[in-house]
Amino acid sequence: MSITNFSNFNDRLKKYEESIKPQKFGEQWEKDKKNFKVEIKNGRFNNYGAWNFFPEIYNEDIKQNELIELEIDNNTSLSNNKFFYELGKTKICLRKNQGNKTLLFALNYFKIIEKYVNVGDIVCEVGSGSGLFTSIIQYQKKTTNILIDIPEVLFVSISLIFSLFPEKKILLPNEIDNKTIFKNFDFIFLEPNQLEYLKNNSVNFGINTQSFMEMDFQEVNDYLFFFNRVIKNKGYFFCSNRLRKRHYFFNYNFSFLRNYERIFLKKDEIAYTRKNQACLLNILFQRNDDNEKTMKNFSLIEKFFGLFLFKYREFFYWFKKDVKVLFSKLLK
Repeated sequence: MSITNFSNFNDRLKKYEESIKPQKFGEQWEKDKKNFKVEIKNGRFNNYGAWNFFPEIYNEDIKQNELIELEIDNNTSLSNNKFFYELGKTKICLRKNQGNKTLLFALNYFKIIEKYVNVGDIVCEVGSGSGLFTSIIQYQKKTTNILIDIPEVLFVSISLIFSLFPEKKILLPNEIDNKTIFKNFDFIFLEPNQLEYLKNNSVNFGINTQSFMEMDFQEVNDYLFFFNRVIKNKGYFFCSNRLRKRHYFFNYNFSFLRNYERIFLKKDEIAYTRKNQACLLNILFQRNDDNEKTMKNFSLIEKFFGLFLFKYREFFYWFKKDVKVLFSKLLK
């Protein structure tokens, strides 16, 4: 496969679109996938769907008072202009009226995990969304990045990544086979039904951010088993999800990660410092085959104290909802 170029990429993307077979995913994604519609025009991503995960392309005509100030810690390798971030050869930013905080979260996530990712690692992100977090990792660490998502969302990340990095080696889902050597590519895109292409103990760093919370619970379990299979000894798994959405964070079966130890569990500072943002928790595990202890699920005590991590508004929202569900069950 040659280096990606605009003259052939649209043809490749069209072939991928024609190869997509009807598939059923989780209940939430069956409802939400209609909200995604993107195209690449003149080498740039364009959003036509109801949901927009794309950052804005920065130009000098945009006034600073229209932009969100980016929060980048100087202790990372990220440079901080405050109002735009240069990714590849493109400057990206966020407008205040855009309603899209993807760039803020992606930069913050990179700040959190940077010291755990090595140059040249293989990184696998399930539920990669826009692909922005993965793009920052690849740009900063020269990693091989595997993005797994449903086809409708893959078109979002494919469009963004090709727009930012037209010179990178990109592999689409219909172009992979059992002979593919992942290390020969910068970005590999896979659908959820292609997980078997990843060999056991082949990934250095696994990621899920803000998509377990959208999945059916069995899907979450399946992906935890998947990460347990593919992550190498001394590799890491990073997870950032809502304290509660479709599921309560403390109910996730992290015990499916065998021979892992927890490095940290902490509140996400972007989520907790923004008034209308739902609570997010960040957790990092490292695999250690010398440690025969199995990860345990959160205890009842931990689940109880997890309730105190809710913001007041969010706590009362879920309290009222649970009371309604309880009464509806009692009245049946």
